[in-house]
Amino acid sequence: MVMAGLKSNRLRDPRVFKPLVRAYLLGYLSSTSPRILGILLSIIRKRSIPEDVLNRQATAVNRFPAFCGLIIGGSTLLQLPLNDILASVAGRVRQKGWSLQSQQVQFLARFLAALCAAVLSFNLLNSGQDTRAYLQEKYGNVTQAPGDPVQTIPCGTHTLSPEAIETPTTDLVPNTDPPVPSLQPQAMSSQPLSPPPVFAGKTIDLTLFALIRALDVLIQSLPTPTSPSSRLHSLLSHAAVPTLFSLSSATIMHAWFYSPHRLPPSYNRWITNAASLDLRLMEALREARYGNWLYGHDTGLAPLLGSLALDLNLPFSAGDPAHTIPVPCTLVHQGTGHSCETHFLLRFLRSWRAAAGMYVPLHLALFLRRRHKPHRLRDLRNALVSASRSTTFLASFIALFYYGVCLTRSRLPILRPYLPPSIRPALSPQRIDSGLCVAGGCALCGLSILAEDPARRVEVVFFVLPRALAVVLPRWYQKRYMWRERWIFGLSAAVVLVASTVQNRQTV
Repeated sequence: MVMAGLKSNRLRDPRVFKPLVRAYLLGYLSSTSPRILGILLSIIRKRSIPEDVLNRQATAVNRFPAFCGLIIGGSTLLQLPLNDILASVAGRVRQKGWSLQSQQVQFLARFLAALCAAVLSFNLLNSGQDTRAYLQEKYGNVTQAPGDPVQTIPCGTHTLSPEAIETPTTDLVPNTDPPVPSLQPQAMSSQPLSPPPVFAGKTIDLTLFALIRALDVLIQSLPTPTSPSSRLHSLLSHAAVPTLFSLSSATIMHAWFYSPHRLPPSYNRWITNAASLDLRLMEALREARYGNWLYGHDTGLAPLLGSLALDLNLPFSAGDPAHTIPVPCTLVHQGTGHSCETHFLLRFLRSWRAAAGMYVPLHLALFLRRRHKPHRLRDLRNALVSASRSTTFLASFIALFYYGVCLTRSRLPILRPYLPPSIRPALSPQRIDSGLCVAGGCALCGLSILAEDPARRVEVVFFVLPRALAVVLPRWYQKRYMWRERWIFGLSAAVVLVASTVQNRQTV
């Protein structure tokens, strides 16, 4: 009776529901802020705005705000009854002579509450909308009906189709996703009536993010060795973050070049806009990888880079693979001259200016939040230095990718005469433009993480690592296997939530 009364009094306290309300409001703001920005842009461009565009999806029960409220509020509220139940069980266990401390009971109640809330919120987020419709909305057309008109995108004097930009142009690129069968009536009329497979996977990105965070918590919880091998441990710990970033960024950039369908369209567009790459160059390198762009042969693709050469006031033959072997780096430099080093420097300066417009206001806004704290000048200096390092990181990432491509195309062929005859074909212009040059750019751009503030490098890795894993893993799967993702997310989220309640865990 006393226990029930105490629990009832605690549930009547409105402060108990504060985490739930706060999490819901934060989730609502994170969901509606991009839409508000879109509305403002639509007003500026004088476009029509659909009625109830904000509340149509954000306030639904199975959307992100409700997910945030349930996982945070549930992990808080469920601790009350679970703690009482486990305390009662612990009392009976102690009577049998077993040692069970109250801290262990509280930790177990906290973990079970977080686990239950995570599983329930996962089920809530995966309910309602069909995964096929979600994939159509997020990743575009999974399958295209025959006879649909193909839109084109102008690029200089050349015209590219969306498929040339968003999807591979050949079947040589492997796709590990299970095929999504057509549900058109014409296709189903000649087949036996059977229920189509139900797919899941709309929360893959969220699950991978939670898994990476949980692994980080567990790794940091390991005791620090004091043996003579501690130097090796220190070296590995310092090299882990740059190595993970280099591998992740290389995977993402390789996917952006050759299999952009593996990336979310919004992320793919962001990389494309930041890179400022003429899409004709990307298409030519893709065609070289797929075996359609052949040096010394007329394959009908000469207008692809021939038009770019004309735009740069160069002869058409400079972009014709039948006459120019290899295509000069002048086309890759896109009008900045013949020197690869000059192109690297100019690309860095242009990218730095664009990145500064994003990072400087962000760091100044964070500085203004601390306006009541002392040491204003020191905080302002630190904010500007941090913004400068973040800007340098992004600018060097873009410039190093281009420089890696240029170095592979212009420097590796110099080594051919000094190599054994059996290895020389591996450095032919055809092999280099078929993938080695892009691989060089992917390998070199990861060094840019060294320009970032060491305190922020881990956060950058947390941003790219789940996206790199999403490139490797299937983006959807049959729903009968969703229990695996459910428990991976539940356990990972529980570890992160429990660790966030422990003092001095600022890395969570």
